[in-house]
Amino acid sequence: MILTPSQVCGHRGAAEKFPENTLAGFEAAHAVGVGLVETDIQMLADGELVLFHDERLGRTVSGDAPIAELCWNDVASLDVGSWKGAQFSDQRILRVKDLLDWQKAATDAPSIIWEMKLSPNDSQTRTFNAAQAVSRELYGLDHTGHMLTSFNRMFITYVRPLLPKMPMALSSVEFPKDWKTFCQVHKLEALHLDGTRLTEKQAKLVKDAGLILRCYTINDPALAERLFDWGVDTIFTDSPDVFLE
Repeated sequence: MILTPSQVCGHRGAAEKFPENTLAGFEAAHAVGVGLVETDIQMLADGELVLFHDERLGRTVSGDAPIAELCWNDVASLDVGSWKGAQFSDQRILRVKDLLDWQKAATDAPSIIWEMKLSPNDSQTRTFNAAQAVSRELYGLDHTGHMLTSFNRMFITYVRPLLPKMPMALSSVEFPKDWKTFCQVHKLEALHLDGTRLTEKQAKLVKDAGLILRCYTINDPALAERLFDWGVDTIFTDSPDVFLE
């Protein structure tokens, strides 16, 4: 099954074959023609916003410290590529501003879906500070090329008034009971749901409500085909090359 660029979002770049949230991964996704790439934002102790998925170091980079307790100077030189292969040893942690610069410089660059990562234990103050930091980075951008999402509802509540024109989505593992009300109140244009849990009935409800429906993380073409038959607009995939050959 070959899809159109708008139907394929490179999950953390092209995370199956390339180190996630790195320049190498985003360039690989771009090279195969994705319409969108997805990345994760973490806020450091000094307020810098970096592209990193996990709450702690250790899986993709050496160390075990909580990422939120570190500053940019602590992480700027860390090797985030070697865990995926020695050929990626030159890959370093990116900041939000670095990916923005890459997008501006690339020809026919994909849109970017920014997912703000926050712990359920984060305080209201930290969550609000994260909303302010993100809004400073993304305010005034071409809104057709960017979307902001989070699993953290408090963050969405705080950031929506700061970025009133930015397309936004609620991400959720389970199908939220109050999805429609929450999306209407906060003027969200999309839901991002686990495609392995979604049902045809749920997909129809979302589409009938006029929302964009994106599903993560879909690497199986048969599952992708079923989701598109149900009306899903876009899949997040670790293997965009499989769908865009």
